[in-house]
Amino acid sequence: MKNTAKIKFTDDSGNSISREELAKSTGRFNYEIFGVENVSSLAKTLHNQARHYGQTGAYQKAIEILLQANKEAPKWPYPVYDLAFTYLLQGDWDNALKYYIMTDSLAPRGFFTSKTALHTLERERKGELKAGLYNMYVSLEWINDPQERFENIKLIVVNFPSFAPGWKEYSNLLEGKDRISAIEKGLELDADMDTRGLLLINKALMLDHHIGVKWL
Repeated sequence: MKNTAKIKFTDDSGNSISREELAKSTGRFNYEIFGVENVSSLAKTLHNQARHYGQTGAYQKAIEILLQANKEAPKWPYPVYDLAFTYLLQGDWDNALKYYIMTDSLAPRGFFTSKTALHTLERERKGELKAGLYNMYVSLEWINDPQERFENIKLIVVNFPSFAPGWKEYSNLLEGKDRISAIEKGLELDADMDTRGLLLINKALMLDHHIGVKWL
């Protein structure tokens, strides 16, 4: 089957950016994936509205509109994924897990960080990991200061040594033997499919090039 998925890039003002323009640009951009099905204009509009409300902290309004978008395009994983993430931001782990499970059903090969989220939240529910750990982990995305980011990642590794994604992030901040040791530590643990895959790729790159590799 031909893959007709489309990716739309926009700047902070919502202006569309082509792939050619993106390659020559700097700064931060947003992107949206429209799946292989025909997603209606209404579903896209509702989803964009919901993301706007979510970015302003109006989570309940965002949830309300995301549910409408899901009803309009029930096979499109993006609104479901954003529902899971919105519930996660509210500390509603049960609903976050519910919608990550739905996302995984709609996109079994993975959708953004759905595999890591689902695996971690399931382990939290079983009591294998502390409740709220995944929320702590995704919050790393908003830390721009390198030193602060390093300290927070190291804190996760020290306090939650059985959490493989933490070792993946930690390994990206290290060099030489320390980096390969952190990668191997992550590979020894119960890791989700995406985390294990990236750890294996980075280990292969490290062994192949030894130094000067670009980490994923």
